[in-house]
Parts: sequence; C-alpha cells; structure tokens
Amino acid sequence: MKKIVLSFLIIFIFTAASGQLRLGYKIGVNTASIKNTSGDNTFMAGLNTGLFSNVYFSDKYFLDAELLLSVKGYNSILIPAGTTRHRLSYVSVPVLLGMQASKKISFLLGPEINFLTKAIKKTSTYKKTITHRYNNQDIGIDAGIAYNFSKKIKLDLRYNYGLTKVIKEAVPDNSGDVMSYKNNGFNQVIQLDLSFIF
Repeated sequence: MKKIVLSFLIIFIFTAASGQLRLGYKIGVNTASIKNTSGDNTFMAGLNTGLFSNVYFSDKYFLDAELLLSVKGYNSILIPAGTTRHRLSYVSVPVLLGMQASKKISFLLGPEINFLTKAIKKTSTYKKTITHRYNNQDIGIDAGIAYNFSKKIKLDLRYNYGLTKVIKEAVPDNSGDVMSYKNNGFNQVIQLDLSFIF
C-alpha cells in the first residue's frame, strides 16, 4: 500500500510541474452494503474524504486519480442483538477515465483499489475490532457523473461495484467447530461528494 501511495504522490508532483494537472479536495457520504452474503444486510452510511487530481489529455478527456479515506460496510439484523453495524475503513485509490460531455457535465469510469485499515462490529451494547474477518484488499469498478457548479466546485455521484469477495466466512463442521473459511460478499457503494479544485 505504501508503494501505491508513493506512486500517487509522484504523479501529483510531475504532472503539476508540467501544468497539466488540477488538484482538489473532496468530501462526501457513502451509502454502503454487502451483496451476495448468506444473511440479510441493509445499507449503512459512512464518510469519504481525500485528495484528487484531474490530468487533461484534451478539452474532452481526462484522467481522475484519487486518494481517499472511505468508510464502507453494512448493517445486519441479528437476534437477540438487533441491528449490528459492520464498519469497514479503507484507503481507496480510484483511477478513472473522464469524459467532459459539456461545460457542466462529465462522466467517469474505471477501477478502484481499496486497502482495509480496520473493521469494527458494533451493536447497542458492545464494540469489537474484527479486521481479521475481512480480506485486506478489495477491487471494484466505479461509474459516475459529475456536475460542475463552477470552475472550482463540482458535485460527484458515483456507484462502486465490488469485484472481489471481502468477508472471510467461517465454515463449521458437524460438531460446530470451525474447520475452514470461505470468501463471501461484495462491496457495493453509492457515493455523493462535493469537490473543491485548488
């Protein structure tokens, strides 16, 4: 993960020196869940924030690279505990191809790599760190649309479709002892961000 972050910073520096780069800061909300699991899960809210760069190849096409702190996860209903919040904190690196459809509207599509930093399970009575129950990395595809209020401010709506299974689900034997684990569940996230260009 350190190499990814370092490479991202190097791209920032060299493209900024060439005058092709627009840097910015973004903050927003995630509506996240896990799909294709053995239980019933519902969406939960989280935050995302970080830096982004837009490298323009022409007036129409650009590359959007981001370095974000992003909270994903899901809510589950467990009896008798009630609603349980599974909070997954990631360092996310989307690298998206952008197309400027007009002065106000642009479209984005590309991969996103996520590095898990912490997973927390929380109910109304307790809170527990369960990072070991999730895979360290997650890869997905992002598709989005952005609306430019001005040259300095834009609103970004995006959907992240997870491609890798993130949960390490225990597989018990006939006596109830855990014998192995299987991967299960895919992240799915709707993001709404406000971006400020420097």
